[in-house]
Amino acid sequence: MFISAHKLLITTDSIQYYPDWSYASFITRIAFKLMGFKIGMNIGGPWLKRVTPKKQSMENDFRDLLKLDFDALIAAHGKLITTGAKTLITTEMENRF
Repeated sequence: MFISAHKLLITTDSIQYYPDWSYASFITRIAFKLMGFKIGMNIGGPWLKRVTPKKQSMENDFRDLLKLDFDALIAAHGKLITTGAKTLITTEMENRF
C-alpha cells in the first residue's frame, strides 16, 4: 500500500527493518541469522524465495517500487521508519540483486 499524501509505504513480509535485535530472544536472533536477516533494512529472504518464479528475478518489481515517492515505511515486521526509507530500501535492493 502507498499513501502519497504522507509519502508512506506500507509493506508486509517483503521489506523489513530491524534497527536492533534487543527485543528478540536468543533463539529468535539465531533464527533471524539462519534466515539471512541482519540488523538494518532487509528484503525478506524467505519471502523472496517463495514469491520469485523459477529462474526469474523480482528485481524489476523492486525497481518499480522505487519509482514511488515515499520517505517513510511501516512494515509488518520491524520498526517504523519516519524518514529515509527509500534510501535504505535502494541500498538493500542493490545489495540483494
